Amino acid sequence: MKKLKILAFSDYRVQDIELLIKFIQKMEMKPDLILYAGDDVNRFVEYDRDSKTGKRGKIIRNYFEEIASYSKLGLCAVIGNDDFPNHKYIIGKNVNNVQDSLFIFENYVVVGIEGYVENTTDEGIGYTRFNETNLKKYLEHQIKQKNKDKKIIILSHSPPKNTLDFAIRFGQRTIGSTSLKSFIEKNHKIIPLVVCGHVHLQGGKNENILDTVVVNAASHDDVGSPGKIALIEIHNNTVEIKWNTLHEGVGIRGIGGTKSEILKKAGITSVEDISKTSIKQLSSIFSKSFAIKLQKQSQSILENKIIMSEAMEPIEKNALFLDIETDLMSNLVWMIGLYDTEKNKIIQFVAHKPSDEKSILKEFSDYMKSFKGKIYTFSASKFDERVIKKRMKYHKIKYSSLPKFVDLALDINRCYIFPFKSYGLKPISDYLEYDSKHPDVDGMWVAHQYLSTYQETKNKKLMKQFLEYNEDDLLSLKWIMDKLSSIK
Repeated sequence: MKKLKILAFSDYRVQDIELLIKFIQKMEMKPDLILYAGDDVNRFVEYDRDSKTGKRGKIIRNYFEEIASYSKLGLCAVIGNDDFPNHKYIIGKNVNNVQDSLFIFENYVVVGIEGYVENTTDEGIGYTRFNETNLKKYLEHQIKQKNKDKKIIILSHSPPKNTLDFAIRFGQRTIGSTSLKSFIEKNHKIIPLVVCGHVHLQGGKNENILDTVVVNAASHDDVGSPGKIALIEIHNNTVEIKWNTLHEGVGIRGIGGTKSEILKKAGITSVEDISKTSIKQLSSIFSKSFAIKLQKQSQSILENKIIMSEAMEPIEKNALFLDIETDLMSNLVWMIGLYDTEKNKIIQFVAHKPSDEKSILKEFSDYMKSFKGKIYTFSASKFDERVIKKRMKYHKIKYSSLPKFVDLALDINRCYIFPFKSYGLKPISDYLEYDSKHPDVDGMWVAHQYLSTYQETKNKKLMKQFLEYNEDDLLSLKWIMDKLSSIK
């Protein structure tokens, strides 16, 4: 079976479609197939409209058709929960609405699932929804219809239940489909890939359900949010994912919607433009200090290197790095991780149930009594220090004798310029090639899984994943500091 190359995206509600098209045009290898998992499909087809009645006339531009033209097989799409079911926008040459009919090619068949799961909790958050019972029948019917020797690719707006479906808008909960999850579990040997969206928080991530890779390709709908694009390769039952982020405007840290518009009016629309614009001209638009920083940021991006803007105070030789795990509201500390560099040892205090929080805070307090140096953290908001002291105060544990906390993110952000927008721990450690054990896990997922799945099951493998995730945060911070110390 030859290699199949797929480009997938979803929930392109505010993102620049032109930028996406330019990205696809510049790809060295044309994708075989392009998948769109729904929402705001009306943005992709522009109609001429009657100025008096507002009625649609002829199509002025069909972006779906244009995007499809840059692939070998075309584009498959479904509508999302915020799309009207009776408005036809998934149209054009080599554009396929796979809810209406399967897309069959070579050794594959693409099955579509539109809308969101019908339930009482999320009633009224969209126009297109499905009933779990009907979806189960629909999926079973597709199995009977397909050729036995073909693999199934599922294109679904909604994720499977408990897989990249944890949402916080309208309340914290998982909003995926149980029927889809069950169908995947029963047929995972013949379903190499599921592409979904809907839950913006989980966009840009992938997880496995047995042999099936689930890709949530959703982009966020805040103005200026970047587009998230998954480049997928399927070959010999192996699925590989490479994520790309498309930033609008000049794509530089500190340049949001307002500043981007100011630059556009001055004829500056790219990083290259900033690098070619004099400090004097940039200073006529912004302050001189910001202008100088913009120039350095453009240099960093174009040369793909870290630039030191000012010297940073070195960390102590016998440093202690700290990272905590909390609930989503930061009202519970259930893990305190320490990396004692003097002893070259990881220490982790864990509350296996929420009521153990006081015990681990006391253990942490007792451990720190013999430590004389500084505690190093990373958040840019003194998060770890604030939350630990807040919870110690709640449990009436004295914290006045704790060593001094140093939030390294504040110093790093001030002293270094990186060739990307987000100066978070993961983007920096990834750039510096730290080898993470769980690259697709984040703190929000860990917090949710601890209070839900772990409290119900006390699954040892899950706790091992939590511990390794926390350890990665500690070791990656030490890795970052070691690497930055060599930059002059």
